[in-house]
Amino acid sequence: MSVVVRYGPLVALCLFLSSIPGRAQEADDLRLDSDGTDDTAAIYDDLPPPPPPPRLRVPDREPPARRRRETTDPFAPQGIHTGAFMLYPQLEIGTMATSNAGGSSSDPEADVALRLKPALRIESNWSRHQFTATGSAEMLRYLDHEELAGNAATVDANLRLDVRESLQANLDFGYNLTSSSSSDSEVPDSATSSRIDHGLRAGVALARTGGLIEGRIRAGLARQIYGDVELSGGGTEDNSDRNYTEFDLSIRGTFNNGAQIRPFVEARYAPRVHDDREDRNGLKRNSHGYAVSAGLQLADDPVWTGEIAATYLIRDYEDEDLGLKSAPGLSANLKWQPTELTTVDATASVALNETSSADEAARTSWDFSALMTHALRENIDIYGGATLDFEEADGGYDRTTGVRTGLIWRANPYFAWSLGYEGSRFTGASSDDYNEHRLLAGIILQR
Repeated sequence: MSVVVRYGPLVALCLFLSSIPGRAQEADDLRLDSDGTDDTAAIYDDLPPPPPPPRLRVPDREPPARRRRETTDPFAPQGIHTGAFMLYPQLEIGTMATSNAGGSSSDPEADVALRLKPALRIESNWSRHQFTATGSAEMLRYLDHEELAGNAATVDANLRLDVRESLQANLDFGYNLTSSSSSDSEVPDSATSSRIDHGLRAGVALARTGGLIEGRIRAGLARQIYGDVELSGGGTEDNSDRNYTEFDLSIRGTFNNGAQIRPFVEARYAPRVHDDREDRNGLKRNSHGYAVSAGLQLADDPVWTGEIAATYLIRDYEDEDLGLKSAPGLSANLKWQPTELTTVDATASVALNETSSADEAARTSWDFSALMTHALRENIDIYGGATLDFEEADGGYDRTTGVRTGLIWRANPYFAWSLGYEGSRFTGASSDDYNEHRLLAGIILQR
């Protein structure tokens, strides 16, 4: 009796479940008419149609700048939102102590200089197209050697227009200001002030992407202006005969087979016209320039990005005494990120630099640099790098080697400390060697 009481409910539940398939079969039989056809649709003809499923609300796309701020570290600058643009201003104020202010090999003199480095970065918030611009300047003033005051400035701007899905138009503009003191081989030793040079460039390019062969064609215009130099004897060196305008036309093709390493070739034509038909030595320095590059582009790779190419430069001068000048070299702009905390940037370039000498048209220079940055902590970055520069000179090559290291400690998104060391050694083919050591310290204000 106790067994029946205990298991009775369970037995009843099993009997009920076993009867369900039979009931379902009976329901299926009710759908058939006398002729054996299914008339279910007629039953539901008089019923209203079911309501449509609810629409899912897709959130609006957020501006790129907002997404960027959310993914960057908490010590990164926040920027200033102004309509469709984000502004990132920065100001570095510091000092520099040097062991050889004038780059002298026989009588090096130590000095202290004040440094001021303003900078500004602009980025667009557009969902389509893109505009970016960066500008920076550096002013250096020595306490004891006022004639060695240095100024430098750089501005770069780029506007990308998405004409079609696979066609882009790029407009670019650039400006740079450099100063060269009497320690430079192109500036007289009797100079009492630095030579200030200005360079401007602008261009427009069309690029086709997405196909097996990606192409780009660019047309540009550049202007180079050399400043005059005051001399200790009371005169002035006039450099207006060195000013020139350069036209630029280049075409590039990249083989895109979907791989991360993509080969490319590029050809460039750049005629150069000087303001004065003849320079101070009676030479005609107008010329035709050519450049050919073949290399590899690294894309869609989380570790390596950039490109590297073998380059060959040619410049054919109008004056027969200057003739033709050519130079092979390496062009590279690579970024290696082996870990999330470490980044290595490497560059290489080759150039034919104009001279005012009556014996040569231009001097070839090869430049190499590498800089490693490591995040020691979330708000502390340490860096270290080296540079190696070669330039043709009388009797051989001038070589300049340099090293740099330092750290940046960020207290918050608006304030940071910087401390660094820079060392350089100059080895000249026809001039004396010299060394220089620099210590730099400063504060960085940013928004």
